[in-house]
Amino acid sequence: MSDLPFPFHHETIALVSAVVERVTVLVAWRMLARRERGTFAALSVAGAASVALMSATNFLLSSDFRWPLLLPASLWLAGLLCYLREGAASPTNHKTSA
Repeated sequence: MSDLPFPFHHETIALVSAVVERVTVLVAWRMLARRERGTFAALSVAGAASVALMSATNFLLSSDFRWPLLLPASLWLAGLLCYLREGAASPTNHKTSA
């Protein structure tokens, strides 16, 4: 029986985390530089489903690692803010049709 306060097993959490990690890398590699529509939303959802959820879960469990695991969530949030700031500074951030 799992000692987690919710009905997930460690394997399920690891699998979801691995899938989200790969989707995040794909989005960053393919869409980030081109600033395609949906990039910010995809990165927001991916980060919320991985690092933010992981950090929040560790705080709820009063884990010994809750403070160190706040760092990845903070870096993710800082990255999103930098992405928004960079887009606001560049008036030609969307593709135009010719």
